[in-house]
Amino acid sequence: MPMGPDFPGQAIDFIEPCSAALQRGTMAPAVTLQLQAMKLSKKLSPSIVEACRPESAPYRLWDTTVPQLHLRVQPSGVKSWNVQWSRTSTRALGKWPGVTVESARAKAKAVLVETDRLGAPLAVVEAAKPKASTLGEFIAGAYASWARGHLKDGATNINRMDGGYALRIPLDAIAEMHRVLRPGGVALVQDLSRDASPAAIDDEVQHMNLGRANAFVTKLILGTFLRRRAYTTSQLRELAGKSPFGACDIRHEGIGFELRLAKRSA
Repeated sequence: MPMGPDFPGQAIDFIEPCSAALQRGTMAPAVTLQLQAMKLSKKLSPSIVEACRPESAPYRLWDTTVPQLHLRVQPSGVKSWNVQWSRTSTRALGKWPGVTVESARAKAKAVLVETDRLGAPLAVVEAAKPKASTLGEFIAGAYASWARGHLKDGATNINRMDGGYALRIPLDAIAEMHRVLRPGGVALVQDLSRDASPAAIDDEVQHMNLGRANAFVTKLILGTFLRRRAYTTSQLRELAGKSPFGACDIRHEGIGFELRLAKRSA
């Protein structure tokens, strides 16, 4: 029997009666797989989409023209478009018939181009940008909520960023360190370095064993928002020079630094 875009009605009429047999498992395995492939993947057209009937559970109908594009059909009869931009992430494109087949393909292609260029759809990138007015509010609010839900050790990441990364060190705080230290004592400050290279940030995130989307967001936070608020080596030396310590020793490791401030012996 001919099947394809020229015979959408015949294809649907042939496949739909097979649902019961597929559910009963009375078909041969090879036939079952063939029918499932026929049902779930085809070159979508308005007539095929219109002919899709709701079932007892939601199902997806994939487009062969843009393989990452699929139509999701709900038991209620609602049909919506989605594009899979990573192994575990999808992006909603709108509902049929408001979004046509050609419009869905165009939107899906645009999302895939953004993902190829940015690592994720532009909307995901924009949503990752901090909305808080200060870094502390961002870490305690939006980032903390995201980290607890997406990172394996979210609490540690939150404490690490809140307590160390991009810390602003006022001169009066350094002066207080100097006051309370015994002669010969050393104050240590560990922080994210503004001189951290993209390669060093990539290496740091790689060792966190995150998924693709989580790794992208973490790199974005470390490489842009937090690094812009961090100190360069020259700024740290200038800061130490203006303080009662008069000088400092800076040691770099990975994406961070360790600032050593020694109080001279009496």
